Amino acid sequence: MSRASSARPVLRLVAFGASNLTPELGTLAAAVRAAAGGPVDVLAACGHGRSYGVWSRYLAVRALPGIRDCALWRALDERPPLPTIALLMDVGNDVAYGVPPELINQWIDHCLRRLLAVPARVAVVLPPAARIEALAGWQFQIAKWLLFPLRNLDAETVKRRLRSVHDHLRTRAKEAGVDPIVVEPSWLGVDPIHFHTRGRSALRSALLDRWQLPDADPSPGKTTPLTLRGAQAAETRWLGWARHVRQPVRILPDGTSISLF
Repeated sequence: MSRASSARPVLRLVAFGASNLTPELGTLAAAVRAAAGGPVDVLAACGHGRSYGVWSRYLAVRALPGIRDCALWRALDERPPLPTIALLMDVGNDVAYGVPPELINQWIDHCLRRLLAVPARVAVVLPPAARIEALAGWQFQIAKWLLFPLRNLDAETVKRRLRSVHDHLRTRAKEAGVDPIVVEPSWLGVDPIHFHTRGRSALRSALLDRWQLPDADPSPGKTTPLTLRGAQAAETRWLGWARHVRQPVRILPDGTSISLF
């Protein structure tokens, strides 16, 4: 952990997601810091396989709490007010876990309401329902084997439930005055849910636009992705053993801090 400066953050980023947000977080945080022109306070709840409402495991080894009830909310309440931007994405895992759309929608509504009450300028990324619906039967089976090999997933059920979650989130976002981001098929890689490098760049530009931040590189040194390798969330379970890590896990010389939950 680097020694922090006394500079006060000029902006707070709150980000929720799963396997698309996890590899992108350092780059996104750097882009936000450059656009904001000063240090940023980053609070993120992400991680491969992350659920919005229940504990979820990755590779049967690491487990993380549901986003709705994780410690990020308490940390957010305890921190001094700041202009805040927020991201809500990767809502499809719970469909693969067999959670009914009605319950997933409740979890998402809860998170969206709390973000709007901060208040925060919220960006919502819709799940790639159209890409999933376009999969042929054999393509769906390959994707299932690659992404959720231990789940007994029926293609038509997954497509129907994901469309329900997609439409609900789009409606709730628009009711809240949020213009949701529709994932373009060209942004996705070989599998139907993960962004490739150019797709992540396109998403980043769309997010900065929704947050009304300039998509520019005013200071090249500040746009280098922030390193998060080895950083651990505040609460995890490894092979069933609870582990707690003090946050923030990164404090940079300019005062930027990153906390994971």
